[in-house]
Parts: sequence; C-alpha cells; structure tokens
Amino acid sequence: MGAAPRNIDRTLVIVSIVLAIALLSGLFVLGRRNAEEVASTASSSTTRPGGSSTTQRSPSTTEPFPVPIPSAPGSTTPRPPGSTRPRVDPAVIEAEVERIKPWLEENRGLRFRAPVNVSVLPPEEFDVLLVDLVEEERANIAKDEVMLKAFGFIPGDTDLVETQKKLLAAGVAGFYNDESKELVVEGVELNEAARETLMHELLHALQDQNLDLNRPELDERKDEVAFGLRAIAEGDAKRMEVFWETQLSDEQRAELRANEEEMAPDVSGIPPALLAMLGAPYELGRPLTEEIFERTGQAGLDEAFRTPPDTSEQVVRDTKFFGREPRIEVPPPPADGKQVDDGVFGELLTILLVSPIVGQSTGDKAAKGWGGDWGISWLGGEDGNTPCGRVDWKMDTTTDLDELETALTTWAARMPQATVERPQPDVVRATSCMPQSGGGGESRL
Repeated sequence: MGAAPRNIDRTLVIVSIVLAIALLSGLFVLGRRNAEEVASTASSSTTRPGGSSTTQRSPSTTEPFPVPIPSAPGSTTPRPPGSTRPRVDPAVIEAEVERIKPWLEENRGLRFRAPVNVSVLPPEEFDVLLVDLVEEERANIAKDEVMLKAFGFIPGDTDLVETQKKLLAAGVAGFYNDESKELVVEGVELNEAARETLMHELLHALQDQNLDLNRPELDERKDEVAFGLRAIAEGDAKRMEVFWETQLSDEQRAELRANEEEMAPDVSGIPPALLAMLGAPYELGRPLTEEIFERTGQAGLDEAFRTPPDTSEQVVRDTKFFGREPRIEVPPPPADGKQVDDGVFGELLTILLVSPIVGQSTGDKAAKGWGGDWGISWLGGEDGNTPCGRVDWKMDTTTDLDELETALTTWAARMPQATVERPQPDVVRATSCMPQSGGGGESRL
C-alpha cells in the first residue's frame, strides 16, 4: 500500500507523469487566493522568488491544518470535458513556451539544460491519452480503492477508475512527462489561465532537468517520500504562480479569474476526501517551500528536492521538516483476510480521517503528536469481497496517544463496522470494513 497520500499521487500522477491536477482550481472556493490577496501580495513584495527573499508567505504550516476540506489543488487553468475553446495552431503554443522560459530562468534561478519537447494534441486525442493513462494503472488503483473504502474516505459503491477518469477529463489541460521529458498540451486557444498552466508545467521541466523528478525508486517505497517530493515540486510551482500573478496587470488578473470561473469543471459526485488529498501537495507544499526558501535560500530549496520530506508530518508541519524528525517504526498489524496492500498511513490521512467528525482544529490536535504508523488492507466479510483496513499508530507521548484514541473513538461511532482498541499500551488501532453496496463517504467531509 505504501502511504495513502503516495498512492493517490501514484495513481493520479500515473506512470511517473506529473499531471497538471493543479488545473482543477476554480472549483474549490475554500482554498483559493482571490484577486485582492494577489493584489496585496503585489504591493507588498516584488522580490524574485529565485532571489534573496520570497514573495509574501502563507501562514506557517505549524498553525492548524492548512488544507481546507475540500481543498484547491492548484491555481492553473481548469478544463471542462469537451472543451469548446477554439483550436489553436501548435506554433502559437510553442512560441508562448519560448517566451515563458527566460522568465522562469530569471525568476526561479535555474537554467534549462536542454530543449523541452512540446506535443500539442487536438482535444479528442488529448482526452483519449488521459483515459489510457488511467487504464494502465487499473491494478494499482484497485489496491488503493480497498483502503479508501474501508475507512470511509470514498463511498462503498465508488468506481475509483471511473472517478479518476472524470477528474482528469474535467481538470487537466496539460502535463509534463518526466519520463519522456515532454510537455503535452491540449491544442486550444490560449488565455491567461492557459498561460499560467504553461508556466507551471514548464517549471516542472526546469525542476526535472536540474533536480530530477523522475525517481521511480521513491514510488516503490512504502513510506511517504514520494508524496514529500510531490509536495516540494508542486509547492515550488505554486510559489512561482504567486509571483507570476504579481507581474500581471489588473486587467490580466481579472481575465485570469474570469477564465477560471467560466471553465470550472463539473466535479459533482467526486468524494470531497479525494479532492482534499489531491489538494494537499499544492496547499501544503506552497507554505513549506516558501519557508524553506526564506530560511535557507535557493540552495536549501534545491536540496529539498534531492532529500525530500519522507513523512507527511514533515510536510504538514515545517518544524518537523527542519528537524528531520524520523518516523517511529510500527510493526504491520495483522490482516483478517487475504492481504491487498500495506504501508504507512501517515499524519495527513489521519487528519483527513477524523477531522470531518471531530472538527478541523480538534482533528489537527489529535494527529499533531504523530510518531509513526502502519496500515494494511484486505478483502473480508462473508462474501470475501468487503473492503477492510487496519492501522496501528504510535504517538510522541502518552497524552498524544490518548488524544488520538479519543478522536478515533468518536470517528468509529459514525462508521458502521469500525472499532478502536489498544493492542499494546503504546499502540492505538483502528479497524474498519465497508460493504461494497454503499455507505461510507457520505458523512466523511
């Protein structure tokens, strides 16, 4: 299983591709910067983010959990299925790419080491490509689906493959493939939101050429390091988006917001928990990368790519990152049926698990002393097809363990087949099974 945040990242970022899920902005009001905030940023800071100081920082990640539920996974252009924007000559997009590259080099402080291959696809071909990418990961998605259903993150009757197809079709207008080193773009008319998309994805190419985003060995690990790298990469891109927008005129910013509102995709039926998980690398990554840059400069930020956070705790709380607090090893709990997957559950999912029931502030406090955990999933029940999961947690202190147990007990009371126990004095365990026929997810977020 690995870390659930890593799993969501793996199956939606599909075959090591850094997909522009960030393009889903416009649909999440809670986490979105508004024009007034951007204008305030523009007036308070004009220092290049690749220079000696950053743009205006978000609140510190040591404050209560900074990902709204649901959250905005970025601030680049959304795209509804069957985009009706006029098609564009690929040469127009390629010329815009060349215009943006020097801006990125100047303001990020890195240089492109090689040309970036740009593939501009007609909308129908682009949509087929996205569907094919999901199908290639069907087996991995099925593994992730078991734990997500077992703990009620998604309803028991959710088809996660089809859900992810809907997410990609609704929200992706371009992506950078860190395996083929190719920028793939839907060939439709450029607007301000599309230009910001190009900047965001070109930054991933710049990161990859200098700092190596294609590291499949991280995806094979069962901890959260792949999620940590994603948070650094997307947080850096979000950081640059803020500066990009400060350079726009008032008219351009107004057009950007109008583009996002007009093109906001339909995500009805998408479980809010899934959207919050998708948003986490962006919403948590931005304040973390800003804090890293402010404390250690560009060299320190670049080093964070080389040695990324290996727990979601280090992403949620920057003090844990700077202290490089290690994860406490927790033995895998037993499965009561044929095992499907296992790995670190993590502080991020712990917060997202209990917060909808106990409240965001209480949920953050309950998870704040996270020390380590291990989760396991299996198919059980009389039919042998019921999604089940179990997680064992250890916390930093006895008080932390008591607080988590209290929050989990409140959560379990809302779940039809969930239990909480202490198998050892220093371990709290939650077990949950969710019938495929429905239930779960309705009251999650």
